[in-house]
Amino acid sequence: MGVGICVLSFALLFTQVHDDGRNDLMRALDSGKPEEAMRIIDGLDASIKSAVQQSLNTPGVWRELGSIFPLLAAANAKLRVLSAVDRMGWTPLMLAAAHGYVDVVKRLIDADVPRDARNTEGLTATAIAEKAGHSEIVALLAGPRPK
Repeated sequence: MGVGICVLSFALLFTQVHDDGRNDLMRALDSGKPEEAMRIIDGLDASIKSAVQQSLNTPGVWRELGSIFPLLAAANAKLRVLSAVDRMGWTPLMLAAAHGYVDVVKRLIDADVPRDARNTEGLTATAIAEKAGHSEIVALLAGPRPK
């Protein structure tokens, strides 16, 4: 049970929303720290992997809801962080697109975050990337959804 609590605590750490309506991922992206953003995404992925490993090592995992709770919680935390919306309607994908962070945009697309979300100005991540002149990101956002 100790590992489950640790996994859950780690995943939930990144779901905290600050006074500005942004989580740590959004703050990293908007402050010019794409490497920190990638570490946060990697940490969320690691918490899910750890929860899966814990579930696989738990006897009767599919018969006992309690043994899969850390996995469900970690997956939910990742979804909440990657799909967060701040007070101005901006998402992590919009922030990454605005700043031209191609690798972060790729990771968010791979995580299947919503691409059609609009901020309070009515702009999508694609429109934001176009406006900022990031043609590679525009092409990525127009591409197929991950399978």
